[in-house]
Amino acid sequence: MNNDENSSDATDMLFAIRQWLHQLVTWRHLAMLAAVVLLFAWLAPFGTYTRLAGLERIVYWTLAIGLNWVFGVIATPLAVTCMQVVHWPRLIGVAIGALVAALPGTGVVLLLEAWFDEPLEMAGELAFVYASVALIHMAIGYVGTELVRKRSSIDGLSPARASPDAVQFLARLSPCLGRRLLHLRMRDHYVEAHTSEGSELVLMRFTDALKELDGLEGMRVHRSHWIAVDAVSRVLREGGRTYVELTNGERVPVSRSYRHAIKNL
Repeated sequence: MNNDENSSDATDMLFAIRQWLHQLVTWRHLAMLAAVVLLFAWLAPFGTYTRLAGLERIVYWTLAIGLNWVFGVIATPLAVTCMQVVHWPRLIGVAIGALVAALPGTGVVLLLEAWFDEPLEMAGELAFVYASVALIHMAIGYVGTELVRKRSSIDGLSPARASPDAVQFLARLSPCLGRRLLHLRMRDHYVEAHTSEGSELVLMRFTDALKELDGLEGMRVHRSHWIAVDAVSRVLREGGRTYVELTNGERVPVSRSYRHAIKNL
């Protein structure tokens, strides 16, 4: 594998983590995380009800769930993206990410047990803790990747990078326009495609064009606009409106319903 391919794969992984964090690190999901912590503190599974007092259970499960959530957010998108690079099923990536995240996750549980109660010593206890943590990571990882995938589809966002020759929409453009797509704009029954070499009108529906962009890193920022991530120069606000300025100097409006998509640009 050459240096360009290595750089592309690394970019894919960073992009996947960024989109995962963008979808999960929100007030709504953090509130859900807090609710899960309180639920576990109340139900007190794995014998924590008899061993720990009320405040101790809250601290225990806040650290156990919170830190494991962080490990999962890092490990799962990395593993899933690696599977996409080698064209393996996404679920294998979820399983690998869970097994990896469960290693430090189990360490957290062991430290908490030693702090609040007494250290686990038997190999059977350690195996049980690791298996339990891994299964929880698999369940959360599967749900999380499904949420990100569905949200990405709604927003017209494609987290995976593909060769330009594999992107169906680019085959519709004249060869003289090159293969670096910057921006798509809906114009009545046409789609106006902007590349690094110029622009061209393509007779097709905008929604159909978005479906043919699978593999390109980009996002829908308006009902009538799609932009490539690597074409963004800066994000600015003027007169109460938000715009994305592209590398070719063009300014693309961002509608209110799509502002969440550009928060991490």
